[in-house]
Amino acid sequence: MIFEPNFKILSSYHPMKWMIDDKERKCVLCDEKVRGPKGASCYSCSPWVDSVLGSSGIANKELSKSFQWLKEIVTGTEAVRFTNDGIKVIGSSSQLYEVLPDFGGHGYNIKLRDRGMNWEDCGICLVADCDELPFGDELVALVLALHNDILVAKDVPLLGMVLPSSRIKCKKCDRILVGRDDNLRDGVATQSRGDSSLCKTCNAIRSD
Repeated sequence: MIFEPNFKILSSYHPMKWMIDDKERKCVLCDEKVRGPKGASCYSCSPWVDSVLGSSGIANKELSKSFQWLKEIVTGTEAVRFTNDGIKVIGSSSQLYEVLPDFGGHGYNIKLRDRGMNWEDCGICLVADCDELPFGDELVALVLALHNDILVAKDVPLLGMVLPSSRIKCKKCDRILVGRDDNLRDGVATQSRGDSSLCKTCNAIRSD
């Protein structure tokens, strides 16, 4: 017996109706118009919806306004843009940062990427002092701080430690010096204990 689906029944009951629902609605976070199913979000807010709204799925007016402001700041600031994962920021130091949503802690993670050396991602714990403000306002403060990292680093030593200008290079091979042998990458070398201005290799082969 050959099964023939009843398309008339399927057309009256859509268990996957959300896939074809393209009505104009409002983004659940920033409240701006989007096309899609109920509970849809815009491209800018999409990575943040689950971590910010949780199970409630509802944003109050203050939160919506804060994300509207975040969108204005990001789109109006050079070298800052939204991505599929969060927000990408290039600081005034040329350091590349990614602000990503996090379900615990402060609601976000900051990842660093060195574009010249293909390092694996590493993080920095930098917290915007905006606990009483809506979350979008915290992200605005954070994005602007990272974008102006050279200036902000004067008051935030932790940020200053990750700026490219703070890295010590071997005076012979010009590779960045690190304290341990593990997880080395191109352009990185272990600092010599005998001469802190050289890497281990250059110190071993230098001519006296």
